[in-house]
Amino acid sequence: MSVEVKGVKELINQLEKKFGAEHTKQVSDKALKSAGGHFEKELKNAFVSFEDTGASKNEIKLSEAMNIHGVRGVKIYWEGPMDRYRLIHLNEWGYRRNGTKYYPKGHAIIAKTLKSSEKVYRNIVKDEIRKNLL
Repeated sequence: MSVEVKGVKELINQLEKKFGAEHTKQVSDKALKSAGGHFEKELKNAFVSFEDTGASKNEIKLSEAMNIHGVRGVKIYWEGPMDRYRLIHLNEWGYRRNGTKYYPKGHAIIAKTLKSSEKVYRNIVKDEIRKNLL
């Protein structure tokens, strides 16, 4: 699931002209990390509703800012000793066994959390950029 915002390239070019490319990158990375931290916290809170051992919630990690398909962003991923990354997609999308479709208790929780925190994420990015550039 992704969000498309029009005019981003023009805005980035204008900011880079005014403040410099490196400074703009540092500010945007800080804003992305801050907003990603908020989403990570929301996702961990959502995982509480169906946790058993808490391993899936405890293994949620936030990456550093990076280029993802030519766009700056952060990733949420699962890493830890319990290897929960193997089960997350089954929980998110459900699975089939013996011709029957199963939807676990936490079915589509990532998509629901992403949808519910979309506006807050954008506002955090906007506020961080405004605070650090102006």
